[in-house]
Amino acid sequence: MKRGETLPETLTETHICGLLHEFIFNSLKLNV
Repeated sequence: MKRGETLPETLTETHICGLLHEFIFNSLKLNV
């Protein structure tokens, strides 16, 4: 976490990363 970053921004980035991870994981599951 960089200094100067507000907490909401960091939480949003983490949330988006989580959504991307789930999306990719589900896509891989469907392809297998």
